[in-house]
Amino acid sequence: MSLKFELAGIELPDMFWVDEKLVSEVTGSVDRTLGGTEIVWEHSLIGGRPITLTTKLGEWRLSTFTEDQLDEILELARVPNTTYSLTHDGSTYKVRFAHEDPPCVETNRIYPSGLYDVVIKLREVKQL
Repeated sequence: MSLKFELAGIELPDMFWVDEKLVSEVTGSVDRTLGGTEIVWEHSLIGGRPITLTTKLGEWRLSTFTEDQLDEILELARVPNTTYSLTHDGSTYKVRFAHEDPPCVETNRIYPSGLYDVVIKLREVKQL
């Protein structure tokens, strides 16, 4: 398992993909008729897969961001309605920042070093 990621051509410090194996490709809901019969609705999801990257798991720190590295990512996140390429383990994903789950870039400064623990929340975008 590689911890290397590249977002829009920016090489990220080592990060862990928290929800890589936790996502379901199917969604559904259950309703009941007035008579009590169960009605199940299920369908495949197209896009929207969460991709959450973090530099820290509990007390285990994989890496840190410098202020310059963090500024590069924040600059990308400030642009609305934009997709970027995320490369990991030989695969490329088309992603956007998950602005619907603020903050899409979480930071925690590590005093007095000036380095940062970072969580980046992305969503995979699929073309229809």
